[in-house]
Amino acid sequence: MRGGQGLNSGSFGAAPVLIVGAGPVGLTLAVALRRLGVASRIIDAGKGPTPEGESRALGVQARTMEVFEALGIARPLLDRGQPVLGAIASWGRRPRFGIELESLAPETAFPFILSVPQGVTERILIDRLVTLGGRVEWETSLTDLRQGDGEGNVLASISSPEGEPTEGRFAWLVGCDGARSTVRNRLGLRFEGASYPERFLLADVTLDWSMHHDRAHLMIAPEGLIPAIPLPGARSWRLIDTTDRLDSDDPAAIIGRFARLLRDHAPDRRARLIEAHWTSSFRVHRRAVDRLRVGRCFVAGDAAHIHSPVGGQGMNTGVQDAFNLAWKLALVVSGRASESLLDSYDAERRPVAESVLAATDRATRLITLRNPIARQSRNLAISFATRLPGVRRRLARGVAELAISYRGGPLSVDDGPARLRAGDRLPDVRLDASGRLHDLTRGPWFTLLVLTGTRPLSDAAWDELRACLEQVTRLLGGLVAPIVIVGSDPLAGVSAPTLIDDREGRLHRRLGVSGPEHLLIRPDGYVGQRARSLDPARIVGYMQSVVGLGKTVGG
Repeated sequence: MRGGQGLNSGSFGAAPVLIVGAGPVGLTLAVALRRLGVASRIIDAGKGPTPEGESRALGVQARTMEVFEALGIARPLLDRGQPVLGAIASWGRRPRFGIELESLAPETAFPFILSVPQGVTERILIDRLVTLGGRVEWETSLTDLRQGDGEGNVLASISSPEGEPTEGRFAWLVGCDGARSTVRNRLGLRFEGASYPERFLLADVTLDWSMHHDRAHLMIAPEGLIPAIPLPGARSWRLIDTTDRLDSDDPAAIIGRFARLLRDHAPDRRARLIEAHWTSSFRVHRRAVDRLRVGRCFVAGDAAHIHSPVGGQGMNTGVQDAFNLAWKLALVVSGRASESLLDSYDAERRPVAESVLAATDRATRLITLRNPIARQSRNLAISFATRLPGVRRRLARGVAELAISYRGGPLSVDDGPARLRAGDRLPDVRLDASGRLHDLTRGPWFTLLVLTGTRPLSDAAWDELRACLEQVTRLLGGLVAPIVIVGSDPLAGVSAPTLIDDREGRLHRRLGVSGPEHLLIRPDGYVGQRARSLDPARIVGYMQSVVGLGKTVGG
């Protein structure tokens, strides 16, 4: 094995992080790191991104759109995608119940699922990576890795088309290389779980029918569920067959099967399958690793957890793995935080993966029920439950991944029960006709939201607030951006780079705040600290003891 060519053998050079796998997860991590000033080397064994004719991972949930907005790619994705505003379920050709995502509008700018082929998502991420100075090395694979050489390095054996394998030294390595992950295998991580017995069929097709193209349509047949999901482009749809009545991967047989299902169960009796563009036949697995970190190596996305595609959670969970890890890696690589911060990646993201695994398992078992009485009971129970606004909203928030929380995690510190707790995602509240809260808080680093409360402050309280801001800026300037939300007169009582007039109290009420307090927002948009005080020592103390910032604080 020769020394790492182009890697400054003996140092990490310009790439302290090696990312293995250039799917949506690896690309998200590479872009997020570049945004935070950290270069990475990203390799992939394939010849290029997913072919655009194969839609594969399709639905981008609201929370993932917020991540992509922070990375600067939401607009091109919206230009290429099809917003799906909800779902309508029918049986006996009649609509029975539905879920609308518009209830999410008060807390996100993306109250829909964006239907966009995986290959398009990957190309937009690659374009963004190139703009930030990075690139993907295609046809380049990891063949081996070693840790524990005494220098705190990861030694990676890398094979590329240029010739024999080279050895590169990296500070950190992240495996985003999918369900057959080489990184996971080399780390000896268990990937425990099982497979579902059913075979699912999939086809991207052109349909001639009258169903609304901004809704998913769930056709409930006696033998199972047949979802139809809008694709970008007029009359373009993805069809999925969960009935397990055809054990074949032959495209002609799959197309024939969907033609019969439409003829027998489509709400529009005139529905006709005009053309199929891509078909697939697959079995679903549910598996997860027992830990996400081994020394200086991590796994994310399908390399760490795979589950049923029901609910469209797979790619979205992986993208959020990457976004969670990126800011922590960036602080550690830059020497501003201790390595212990990286332990929180497993502590926060593995419970999320396990929860998604459990939820999608339950949903898959529900839609693949074979007993006729059980199916009828399921249909009636869901039809009744989805008439309740609270149930519909919880379902919508769950699918959109807005309900994910790190409450009780190692980076979540607050003063006790409140509507919005440390560990929760900061809601994207509309401020006025032209902006939302996330426009001000998406980083790249921490945001300090200081809320003055809805009652007038005394002169002494204003003096305390000014002193707090001055001290935080002096000690944490560059890492923490303060925003003051003034909920009472006088508005001119304090100055700050960003001042929000909330004298009507709408934002205070939305965040569940009445008296003076502060929210420290993490770079990934979650509340790290919530305190009913304006004590700069608590803020600096959080950054030092919880986040692990070192001597650079205040330096």
